[in-house]
Amino acid sequence: MSTIDMRRTSRSTYFPLVGVLFLLLAVGNVASAQLLQMEISYMPVHRLSPADVDFQRGGGTNLLFTIHIQNSGGSAVRVILQGELDVNLASGDFQGRGATFRSRPFDAPVGSKLVTNFDLNRNGSIGMDESQIDSRFQPFVDDGLASGVMPEGEYKFILTLVDQNGNSLDGTKEIVFNLKNTSRAELRSPHDGESTNEFPLFEYSFDGDRATLRVGEIGEGQSREDALARRPLMLEADVAGNSFAYTGGRPLENGKKYAWQLSVDQTLAGGGINTIVSPIWTFTVNGSSGGGSESAILLQLEAIFGDRYPDIFKAIHDGNFTPSDRFMLNGSTISLSDLLNLLNEIRQNPDAAELTFE
Repeated sequence: MSTIDMRRTSRSTYFPLVGVLFLLLAVGNVASAQLLQMEISYMPVHRLSPADVDFQRGGGTNLLFTIHIQNSGGSAVRVILQGELDVNLASGDFQGRGATFRSRPFDAPVGSKLVTNFDLNRNGSIGMDESQIDSRFQPFVDDGLASGVMPEGEYKFILTLVDQNGNSLDGTKEIVFNLKNTSRAELRSPHDGESTNEFPLFEYSFDGDRATLRVGEIGEGQSREDALARRPLMLEADVAGNSFAYTGGRPLENGKKYAWQLSVDQTLAGGGINTIVSPIWTFTVNGSSGGGSESAILLQLEAIFGDRYPDIFKAIHDGNFTPSDRFMLNGSTISLSDLLNLLNEIRQNPDAAELTFE
């Protein structure tokens, strides 16, 4: 009996000690999580190379992100950075997890530590313990090797700082890159050499979210390139959509010739800029072209609302109606420039406005 009693006593003493040990470990993990904070900074880019998403082969040479780890505890903490890359290609050909990676363990010292994607490269100061590209995504990486850029779409890096047991220390952080491989900036109207009134409606197309429209006066003996190189320009405006009414610039003058061009800036990984420019076209302002500012307003209204209200514009043309030279907004008189600005805003969201003719 004494032997049996001793075993029971031993077991009853052993298990509580194990429970205390696990409890202390759990408290230690919680404390580490509270003492460590991770912040991420990055510059949005429109292009990534295959090497930028393939840490397995050594990683890229462009700075994508910087991780700031803050340790407010009393000693260094051994940590690991885990990550995955979720991809949603604009073509619809791939959607899902494209890659995963896990860094080698490294110390987060008391105070702060900065880690960049360079440190995670194969030859970086931290390096990778494991990195794998999904077999379904691999063909798109291989295709990118030929062109030098990854296909368009959303690329989301999901990063988690964990301890050596895999416990998260400060949740997950996300970095999203929307890739747009800008390669097109085309002019449509006014056509090269065309005559227009002093309020032309510029029409164009480009790949990307925004572009810059520039207009310059061609002086005697100057080329179209000279006109756009000289400052100040007649107009330099950031534009979206596919059209822009001339507004906000210096007044165009009857009988003078002007050059215009569209450019699109593309942000590259690492902070570089790649600029795509259209050809330079010219136009001449002719007061007899289009009947002046009133007809220009009518043309722009028709360009915005013509498809929705064809009967209204048929009635205007059949009755030879033209806008007056007085413009009202909410009961107050506004200038022609203000009206053109308003039309440019409406052009970005025409469905939010309605047109009546009385």
